[in-house]
Amino acid sequence: MKEKHRREIEGRDRKARKDRHLARLSLAREYDGVLAVVKNKLEQKKKETDAEIRLQEVRARMEALTEYNEGGFELEAELERLKDLEISLEVDYSLASVSDPSLSLLELPEISGDSVNQD
Repeated sequence: MKEKHRREIEGRDRKARKDRHLARLSLAREYDGVLAVVKNKLEQKKKETDAEIRLQEVRARMEALTEYNEGGFELEAELERLKDLEISLEVDYSLASVSDPSLSLLELPEISGDSVNQD
């Protein structure tokens, strides 16, 4: 009888270890998914920021050239080139815009006290 109980207990322990291992693997996969989403958001935000910086630089140059041109300088060709570049960069900026860079909207998996390694 003792042998039967011992085998039952060992079987339950083995099952509990296996379940805990599978839960850890599942949790790790879920966090990998969350990290992939965060990485994508950060890459998109970087593209948006780069496009915005380029757009601001072009607009600043255009403003300076406009002031120079009004002072009698011959810079019409450069001004036209920058206006065309501004339009192109506005398109890049609008395509790169991130709708909501906050991480608060991500669905993170719940962690129970039982799933945490107590070692």
